[in-house]
Parts: sequence; structure tokens; C-alpha cells
Amino acid sequence: TIPSNTLSKTVTVKVNGDTDDEYPSENLYLLVSNTVNGQIGDVSGKGTIIDDDGIPATKTWSGTGYWTNSALWSPAGKPRPIDDAVISSGNVLLKCPETAAVVTVQNGATFTFTNWTTFLRTTNVVVQGGGIITHAGPFNAPTIPVPIAMSNRVHIVCKDLTVNTNGQIHANSKGYTPTYGPGAGGNESGGGHGGKGGRGRGTPVVGVEYDSPSAPFTAGSGGSAAGDRNGGGAIRIEASGTVKVWGTISANAVNTGSDAGAGAGGSIWINCGVLAGSTNGLLQANGGAANGVGGSGAGGRIAVIYNTVSQAAAGNPG
Repeated sequence: TIPSNTLSKTVTVKVNGDTDDEYPSENLYLLVSNTVNGQIGDVSGKGTIIDDDGIPATKTWSGTGYWTNSALWSPAGKPRPIDDAVISSGNVLLKCPETAAVVTVQNGATFTFTNWTTFLRTTNVVVQGGGIITHAGPFNAPTIPVPIAMSNRVHIVCKDLTVNTNGQIHANSKGYTPTYGPGAGGNESGGGHGGKGGRGRGTPVVGVEYDSPSAPFTAGSGGSAAGDRNGGGAIRIEASGTVKVWGTISANAVNTGSDAGAGAGGSIWINCGVLAGSTNGLLQANGGAANGVGGSGAGGRIAVIYNTVSQAAAGNPG
């Protein structure tokens, strides 16, 4: 209510603090309408929200350690949500959710996710040629297909993501170790995931099929014996804009050189507005090939869910 004979009125607007970039400021407007018993000379009022988060900066990483290690960033201090982060060398380990503006992984540098609940929230992610994003592993876990049984994955939440030529986002051999997983191999048979594992010599037991074809989140099961017969790991990308792939996104199991069963491929689950890139870009979740009398591992699962209208306007990738 505005008292009679009053020429102005102050309106209090509560502003919720956040870490979104408003640099140097952003405006809000109050519109007044449907007045009773009076006339309005100016129907709008303008307010200004001053950015109190500071000036955006570029932080450059070199060395090996956790993202929270202030001394390995230059200038010192971990990136704020408004800062760009450049991983120039070494290996940065992410052990809890973090936020930055643009994250670039340069040639020779590695970005490693640890823990299942860890994710990176950013506007843009760029993996340059020779740069690697991966996750820790492999891991032992109960043979049940639930997230708590898996200890690591790559999880990126962003607007746009670009993997340049010779750049990699991979979870190769980062899944379940041999004899572990929902489709674990046994008695020389291969691990299962997107299909059944290959049958080994003289055994009817094979690794079973599991996981969702349209929303795969589970790592690949291990093969039948100790050694490098791990399944592929898990990669989750949530991009509201464009995912461009000129390089490789993979969750492969490795080939085994003995008679034991090989591990299964892992999972790649991408939600995006548009998938773009070139015909040289690669999405891959291969099972391991066995040797001798062992069974090969099953292939993993890959799902790319895009906006059909935006994708039609952009055209096919490549």
C-alpha cells in the first residue's frame, strides 16, 4: 500500500547469494500495474546486483595431487566457480564435486576422477591432443549391480564438451577386477555386460548380461582369473549444449594373452543437445579378446541421448 500524497515507495527485493558469474553486475526490474485510486508516473524501477565474487581468473595446474591443493595452482588457490582451470602438466585428482568455468586438459596432462559421487560442473570442457581424462580403478566389489558397489567413474556436468584429435576421455581397464562384477567371468569364461561373456573350454558358465541399454551406468565385469583382465569403467557426460568428438571416448577391457577369460567393456552414457565431431571421432566400449581356450569378454554399453530437433538442425556428426 502506498499512502496518499506519496511520490515514491521503496520496495525491498531479497537477493539469494550464489557463485554464478554476474561480473561486473546484472540488473533486475520491478514493474507496477493494476493500480487502484492513483496514477503512476513511472511504472518500472531498476535495481543493480553488484558481483561480489571477484574478477574471473585463469588458474594453471602443474604437478600431481588433489584439486584442493592450493600450492599446485598458479596463481595459488583452487579455482573458484568463476575461474578457468588449465591442467598443463602432471595429474590432478578430483575426490569430491568441484565447479569451474572452463576446464582445459592440455597435452601430457591427466585429470583423474576418484569416488563414485565425484563430478565436475563446468561451462566448457576441452581435452586437447595428448590430454587425458580418466578415473581411478580397477576395483573389487560385491557382485551386485548397484552404484555403491562401484568406487569410481568419470562424471562431467557441463554446457559444451570437446575432445580434440588425439585427446582421450577413457575408463579402459578401470572397471571390476577378475571374478568381480554382476557378470563376472569364471572357469575360463569371459565377463558379461552388454551381452553374455564368451564361453571358455569345457564350461557352461558364462558372465551374464546386465545394465540398461538406454541409460548404462555400470562398469564392465572382470574376467575369470587374476591378471590384467579387468572390465572397462564407467563414463557419464551430461551436456546441455554440444559434445564434439574428434578424439576418443572409451571404456574398453584389455585383451588377455593367456587361456583365462577376458573382462567386459564398460559403459558410456552421454546426454547432450547435439553430438558433433568428425568421422575419426570414436566412442568405444569393447570387451577384451581372449587367447587359447579362454572366452572373450562381452562388449559394454554406449548410449547417446540427444535433442532430436537440435541434432536435425546441426546434421549428423562428421
